[in-house]
Amino acid sequence: MDNNIRPWYQSGVVIIIALLACWPVGILLILSRNSQGKQAVFMGTTDKKKYIIGGILLIIVGLCWLSNSVFWGLFTMAGGGALIYYADRLQKKAQRNRQYIELIVNRGETSLDKIASVCNIQYDVMLKELQTLINRNILKGAILDTNGRMITVRREAPVRSNNGYAPAVEVVEAPVNVNVVCPGCGAKHVIKKGETIYCDYCDTPITGK
Repeated sequence: MDNNIRPWYQSGVVIIIALLACWPVGILLILSRNSQGKQAVFMGTTDKKKYIIGGILLIIVGLCWLSNSVFWGLFTMAGGGALIYYADRLQKKAQRNRQYIELIVNRGETSLDKIASVCNIQYDVMLKELQTLINRNILKGAILDTNGRMITVRREAPVRSNNGYAPAVEVVEAPVNVNVVCPGCGAKHVIKKGETIYCDYCDTPITGK
């Protein structure tokens, strides 16, 4: 499970102050924040709204400063535009990551060419993004075969509890199982009704209802 405790310099208040004082520093802090934790990989849609609001505020501040300093006014407005642009890219990448989970985990797709085609993305870019998901331990057990242009995922059956899960040799079948979809990454799970687990891929809590 991800450690949700972030360093002080990645807090929302610090990032807002950094954006207003010197927006390149603020954007670097945002990039640092979004490079950690599994859930951040899939939260582009939610974060996009916040970043767009921040970008609009920077543009407004820049317009107010134009009368005093053209340079700082344009500089701040450029930061607002950069933040809005980043928000759009973040959302698109989050959507692709959810597509990767849907295709590879839920549907069992192994052809890298088909994955690139369905996601409408260049093959080399897709390989880089999949490798990132593997390196961040989101696609656990995944192996990229660039020669055969295939991806395979080895999955261990886990025993889950309210505190998460751990691989085990023997799995006891639950008397009542339900199909649930992770709200974080979209991965499908079969768990006990009323049980709470953490998603195997993004660590989002899931309850069987």
